[in-house]
Amino acid sequence: LYSFVDTFTLVKTLAEQIGYTTADAETVMGIISTWGSKFNMIIISISTGVIISLIPNLTSSLVLEDKKDIHRKINQTFQILLFLTIPMTVGLSFLAEPVWMVFYGSSKFGPSVLSYFVFVALITSLFTTSVTMVQVLKYYKVVFISLATGVLLKALLNVSLICGFHKMGLPAYYGSITATMIGYGVSFIICLIALHKKCGVNYEDTVKQFIHVLCGTVLMIVFLLLLKLVVPIVVSSRFLNIFIIMIYAIVGMIVYFVFSWKMHMIQDIFGDNLLKKILKRKKKGA
Repeated sequence: LYSFVDTFTLVKTLAEQIGYTTADAETVMGIISTWGSKFNMIIISISTGVIISLIPNLTSSLVLEDKKDIHRKINQTFQILLFLTIPMTVGLSFLAEPVWMVFYGSSKFGPSVLSYFVFVALITSLFTTSVTMVQVLKYYKVVFISLATGVLLKALLNVSLICGFHKMGLPAYYGSITATMIGYGVSFIICLIALHKKCGVNYEDTVKQFIHVLCGTVLMIVFLLLLKLVVPIVVSSRFLNIFIIMIYAIVGMIVYFVFSWKMHMIQDIFGDNLLKKILKRKKKGA
């Protein structure tokens, strides 16, 4: 449905109101609907994995009518998702140009679209996870309300935001991407409100972890910016770009996980029992 709205409004608005050539407008549409979505699936696949493990656990708590356990599992799920997807999203946005070069070669719009469009994957992951929780808990009315509201907002805001971003001197297609994020974001918020009202879920711990994740991500980007002074990102060779991406990814991961460990984020989010199990498996493997 979101792609359907873009199909009927994005190309027409870019070409007729903004001044893009038809070829450029169609290229942007292709990147958003096809090529950019392939990168986003890397991040969305994480939420899919989290959801698969969540459903049976949440169902068992629902059967036992254990609201305290439902509260704990919902918050832990969101915390794990935020912990994994936020640094991945920001990192992929930061490396949009070399990543695009490796997979598709040079492009006039590709890196620019990807650097912003990748944030749609983050919000989509949060929405998909929350709407699955609502569905598992059998609040079907909320599912339809959240979906309908998001799509309606996308349809209402798409053209106006495209024109608005153009007037602000920003890429006009960012307006369409922003409309998508607003739609998914509002749907996500509706699900959060429903979980709070119907199950008494309190998100205080998740908000605290979210702030810690943001701090870790900002620190990661600071180190990557310093690394950029030594190792330039833009290289015309696809082969060299692969090594550049690997270097930045390794440095970013080390900085983020060291910060997370020092701040006890990993221990708090995943739990000491899970960490002990992982460490035991590593020792047995060694």
